[in-house]
Amino acid sequence: MTRWNKGSWFDSGKRLNEAAEFFQRRTDPVVKPMERPEGSSLAWQVLVMYALEINKEWLLTLEAAPLKIWSDADKMIATGKNYEEAEDNNEKLAKRYWEE
Repeated sequence: MTRWNKGSWFDSGKRLNEAAEFFQRRTDPVVKPMERPEGSSLAWQVLVMYALEINKEWLLTLEAAPLKIWSDADKMIATGKNYEEAEDNNEKLAKRYWEE
């Protein structure tokens, strides 16, 4: 199992549901994250979970460059040999966007 479901909020899925509701309310005509193509969902979930773990307000920064984040996240997922490695890659990606 991943770090996120060892006694964290992910056990109940409460924060993930909050994130889903947040993005369903979005009106961005270019990117609607809840409607991304199949294959992108894991990258998005990892980024959202990590963002919520750090700071819910970080999600607002995703508005600035959603296409770049999607592209980079999908590349990071693709380079992982397994889920844990993909998770670690995406944690590094999320930290990079957080620091910029």
